[in-house]
Amino acid sequence: MKMTFKSKCIRALLPLAAMAWGTQAHAAPPSGSCGVTGTAVASTGIYYDPFGTTGLQQATIPLTLTRTTGSGGAKTQEVYFVLTQPAGSPAYQVQATEPGGSTYTNVLYYENAVPANLPTISTNTSGQIAYIFGGASQPDTATFNILVTVPPGTDLSAGKPITFGIRYVCKGTGGLSNVETPTDQSNAVTIDVHVLSALRTYYAGSTLDFGEIGNISTASLGAAPRRTSPSNYVSVLSSGAYGVTLSSANGFLLKKPGAATADDQVAYQLKFLGMSVDHASNPTPGTTAISRSCQRAGLNSGNQLYIQGTLEEGGQGKNPSPTYSDTLTITVTPLISTDSGTDACGSYSVP
Repeated sequence: MKMTFKSKCIRALLPLAAMAWGTQAHAAPPSGSCGVTGTAVASTGIYYDPFGTTGLQQATIPLTLTRTTGSGGAKTQEVYFVLTQPAGSPAYQVQATEPGGSTYTNVLYYENAVPANLPTISTNTSGQIAYIFGGASQPDTATFNILVTVPPGTDLSAGKPITFGIRYVCKGTGGLSNVETPTDQSNAVTIDVHVLSALRTYYAGSTLDFGEIGNISTASLGAAPRRTSPSNYVSVLSSGAYGVTLSSANGFLLKKPGAATADDQVAYQLKFLGMSVDHASNPTPGTTAISRSCQRAGLNSGNQLYIQGTLEEGGQGKNPSPTYSDTLTITVTPLISTDSGTDACGSYSVP
């Protein structure tokens, strides 16, 4: 059985969510205590190609920390913090440079795996960023340059931003008390990145071949089904959701060249994406018989969409021919970033 495989690999630019910042905290500092809030405003025009070889290099995002102040010169004097990212997110590389030029590396942690001793009020502890605002006459803000690198092949989702939080402790002055229990601010850094909605797909396997069927009777198929190999599949890697359709040129009939009568054709059933279709259910040639809206496949192992045919008729009594064939057309198309797909297409099996 011949298969025509169409992949609409449209590399459309799908911008991620606009730059934003949040002040939601897991544990807000008590009133009358020191504290900071973070805001990040990135330049536009940062792009990431999921299938590129160089990754996203040297994307610099200014992170501005604003210290908590009170009346009578009460202010946050010192802050010690680390950057956090959601558990399971990619292994980003981050470098932070504070005003005055001190540069910190290895200060980004998964939010559920921050070392127990970090952050801490100490200028001699590695693995954290330390900044001294100074007395009441010094500026209440400080801007850090956060240099982010996304390694090549990182499994980013089109339509979702990269976000980092901050976890901090601090010292107060002028009446503001210290905060020694680490405090979280979610989404302190939300990176405005445009991810190419990338899709890569191919057919893996052999021809869907039933072999020699001339001596097979239709009556025997109930006890001894004749199927194509169960190991054939369509492979999909995608940064976002995608759609899949399938059609049959002959309406799920294998036909000999120049077929004119019922004895020149053999009916079969096809299973793909959890659906079974045949000539009885889809008799019109070339029309869409299977259509799925699939959730993102990811960029690592992706989805394997298995496909298998099963004879509904034997070849015994049919007119002889070296070949009986049909042409299947599978089309895979990326969906827009606002469409997350409805089907876990990689979960379907055969038969």
